[in-house]
Amino acid sequence: MKNSREAKLDQAMRYLQSGHPQESEKLCLEILRGASKLTDVQHILALAYRAQGKLSDAERSIRRALSRSKDNPSILNSYALILLDQNRPKKAIKALRKALTINSAMSAAHANLGHAQRMLNAPREAETSYRNALRITPGHEDTLIQLALLLRANHRLEEINFLPPLKAGSAPENPGLAMVYGLMELDQNAPEHAEILFRKALEKQPFSIELLVNLGLSLAKQEKVAEAKAAYESALKLDPTAAEAHINLADLLKYSDPSQARTHLTEALKLTPGDKSAHDMLGFAWFMERNFDAAVKEFDHAIDIDPLYERAISHKAGALFLKGALPAAWHEYNRCRYGPNGIAFSPVGNSLPLWNADERMAEPVLVWTDQGLGDEVLQLGFVKDLYETERPLVIATSERLVEITRRTFPRAHCISKEAVSGGAPFDNQPSTQCPATLIAPIYRKSLDSFPKRESYLVANEENSKSMRSDYLRGRTDNLLIGISWRSSNQVFGKQKSIPVTDLIPILSVPGFTFIDLQYGETDIEKKGLPLDIQGKIIRDTNVNPLKNMTTFADQVRALDLVITTSNTTAHVAGALGRPTWTLVPRLGPGWLWYWFDQTEQCPWYPKMNLFRQENNGSWQSPISDVTQRLISFSDTYQ
Repeated sequence: MKNSREAKLDQAMRYLQSGHPQESEKLCLEILRGASKLTDVQHILALAYRAQGKLSDAERSIRRALSRSKDNPSILNSYALILLDQNRPKKAIKALRKALTINSAMSAAHANLGHAQRMLNAPREAETSYRNALRITPGHEDTLIQLALLLRANHRLEEINFLPPLKAGSAPENPGLAMVYGLMELDQNAPEHAEILFRKALEKQPFSIELLVNLGLSLAKQEKVAEAKAAYESALKLDPTAAEAHINLADLLKYSDPSQARTHLTEALKLTPGDKSAHDMLGFAWFMERNFDAAVKEFDHAIDIDPLYERAISHKAGALFLKGALPAAWHEYNRCRYGPNGIAFSPVGNSLPLWNADERMAEPVLVWTDQGLGDEVLQLGFVKDLYETERPLVIATSERLVEITRRTFPRAHCISKEAVSGGAPFDNQPSTQCPATLIAPIYRKSLDSFPKRESYLVANEENSKSMRSDYLRGRTDNLLIGISWRSSNQVFGKQKSIPVTDLIPILSVPGFTFIDLQYGETDIEKKGLPLDIQGKIIRDTNVNPLKNMTTFADQVRALDLVITTSNTTAHVAGALGRPTWTLVPRLGPGWLWYWFDQTEQCPWYPKMNLFRQENNGSWQSPISDVTQRLISFSDTYQ
């Protein structure tokens, strides 16, 4: 039969295991009043202190236990846990290695060694430690969870095949497993499923900061802004020092309330001064308030921490463009996009050296465009600058642009990037190469120095006249207006697009025939329009910009005016010199650097006017402005 001391010690352990560390502490102290040198009691007391966050007391007790049992691997393991809680991984590793020297089959010590190695950013070593732990105790859930998190952090999702299978519509009982599955659902762009898993885990661990933050992230991805904000605020109420919650909440607020976002980011940076993401986001919050000097300062802080931090470099370029500091903006833009060697994304790789803009040699230069099709059209304007110097050029574009590029640059050898990558021969072998935007800093050092040309793309005039005649035949209206309302941009397409039914005020203005320029299927959308307006819209089924940009350019050239959102149509119309009214988002989601800010004029396309949102997400103001302008357009159009 156990004596009174042993019974009390057993009860202290039960208190600790059942989540009552205060009661465990009281009982341990009661035992120690009669015998202060009991090693096992000091050990349990240390764990009770740790469970309450009393880390100094925990360390003092565990040291007392160690002083009487220096080679006890269990005590060494507990000492390491306390050291990890104090963010002292190097000392924890020393204790754990000693424990494993004594007992190499101690799976908990292997797992904790993995935790310490992760804290020191040693993922390979940590993976080895976790796998060692699982060899000793296969299927141990907490170790499986940590190994899965490690692999996920290193973008090795395909290797996370060792977790128990998750049945459709169910959630694991273990909250840690539920969190891992939730994170994997986020990685698979399934935030709705992730939300269910995080909520299930929170039922068992309602005070988990990590779960609340991840719940907020899943809600934010579903645009459940109020619920996401509440999740982050709940995490911060539990722990005001939760830096990730501050950063995620700032990310949620950066567009709608940049001042409040700055408050959270400033707090996060007090907690984690070297967080490049927080500095970048703080810069973005200043950017949203149009304080570009303060924005650039924060972006520079982020870049000082990580000189290759592309997001901060890109944001810095945007701020410099809006400051009007074009030489510096071009430099940051090009190094972000094309890397230190200037030829990232090149269709010929590094087989040709980068063109030196100062050289006067006569050998051809391979110039290539990239990114989206609209970006490529914009970049062809830079190519035009170099082309006019009569330097021999090889121009590589997307396949859909090759024909119109040949028409626009008849002296150049024009070829698709796909053909170049496939090893197609050149008519005139280039000696150097460069992306098209590397030309921009030479001829566009300031907004005042932009070339004064109304157009640069060349359409087939005869084909355009034929199209115009067909569109006007049998109609009393004599002005043709092209319309486009949607962007297919994978990141911000939604913010750049307008429901076609929102354009009814524009489409209702009398005296015009409208030409549907929207790429992709549009019949279903247009069925939402009144029948009389549907009758004013022509869809030319012989034109498909998704397959043939040359015919599309001829169609656009046939029109008197183009009204469009920020998409490829805007760039084609602007580059053809057609009067173009482009509806663009205000500074915020969907805004692009080349539309600049707070100006109606477009420096790239002199015959384009920009109509900007007053509030993010609302197209009411620009649609109203375009409608009023259109009413008087027929009287003023030359």
